[in-house]
Amino acid sequence: MRIPDPLAARAHGIPFGGFLQTARWGRFDENKVWHGTRIPSEGELRFLANLHLLYGADNLTDFLYWSRSGTRPDQRMPGVFDGLMTEDGKRTQLYTDAQRIHGEVQAAAKYLLPCSLE
Repeated sequence: MRIPDPLAARAHGIPFGGFLQTARWGRFDENKVWHGTRIPSEGELRFLANLHLLYGADNLTDFLYWSRSGTRPDQRMPGVFDGLMTEDGKRTQLYTDAQRIHGEVQAAAKYLLPCSLE
């Protein structure tokens, strides 16, 4: 697997960023047992965000923002997706955690991003 090169991106003026897993996805079986990923903890989100910053990322995107129950017939992918916002538009604890972590990353980035990665 080839790891993206933030130095090459910077040299060519190309933004270098990544995604934070701010969701879980899967399905419930007939016994209401969950089968799928789990919602990451605040510590795991912080680790992922700082890892991106360590590798020179100048932008972060959250995946997935909006939740889906998996019950809508027009939903293209089957399954349940729990993200930063509930399906009816309420913020989740994950939203609060991600908001705090993005603030921490922004505060550190102004000092770390100007540094040379060489």
